[in-house]
Order: sequence, then structure tokens, then C-alpha cells
Amino acid sequence: MLILWLLTLGGNIVAPPTVHISDLITQSRSYEGRVIVTEGEAVGDLMLRGEYGWVNLSDGSNAIGVYAPSKQLEQIKHLGRYEIVGDRVSVTGTFYDACPVHSGETDIHASSVAIASEGSVVDEILDQVRLKLSLELALLAILAFLFRQFVRRAGGGQRK
Repeated sequence: MLILWLLTLGGNIVAPPTVHISDLITQSRSYEGRVIVTEGEAVGDLMLRGEYGWVNLSDGSNAIGVYAPSKQLEQIKHLGRYEIVGDRVSVTGTFYDACPVHSGETDIHASSVAIASEGSVVDEILDQVRLKLSLELALLAILAFLFRQFVRRAGGGQRK
């Protein structure tokens, strides 16, 4: 009997759809006011304003602002920018193409924010081949300049 009840209960629970950020942007009207799940890299800055705040999530092509309780946003430790890969964040919340609270902006009001994977600092590796090529080209440019100066002086400083 318990198993039958659990199966029936499980059939009635509908999870919100998982939607890519780019799809939210390009198909915004079909998701307006709906609870959705999305995931992206936290980028830019955390903008904490008292009990609530903002973070931007990017899928690599598009980004969207997420409005959430500051306590949930504080778990984000890495924000994507030059030489930093931001935390990958999963958000469940209500999507607004034209948010009635935030001056018609497109955003998500999060009911839950979770870290899917931690970001990291990217170690920049110096490409030895490019460094060597750059130094060789610089040396050639200096030699060409010196040769030109030598030819000018040998010709009495006159241009031909």
C-alpha cells in the first residue's frame, strides 16, 4: 500500500523544466512567469544589497541576472573574469522577461541557489614557441633598422 501511495505521489510531482540561459533569452515569452531551473557560470560581481542581492550567470553565449537572498548568494566564492573560472551555479526560480519589480528587466527570482561545481584561478602558461618567435622577430626588426641607418649614412644621409 505504501509503495502504491509513493508511486502515485511521485507521478503527481512535476519538476520545473531545466532551461539553458540562451533559450531563456531567445524564447523568453514561453517561459514568462514560470518556475525554471538553469545553470551557468557566476560572472562579474556579487551585488549584495541587504537581505537580497544579484549575480549574473553566463552560459558562454548569454547572461542573465539572478535576484536571490544574500545568504544564498554568499556561497559563491569564484566569479568569472580574466584568469578566473567562476563557480558553476544551479538556480531554481521564477523567470521574468519583463520583471514587474525591477523596471522591466529580464531576470530570475531565485528560490534556491546551489553550487554545481567550484570555479578556480587559471594559471596562465607562457607559450615558449610564441615567445621565441617574438624575440626573433624583434631582433630582425632591430637589425633591419640598423642596416637602414648604415645605408643612409654611407650615402651621405640623402634619400633616393
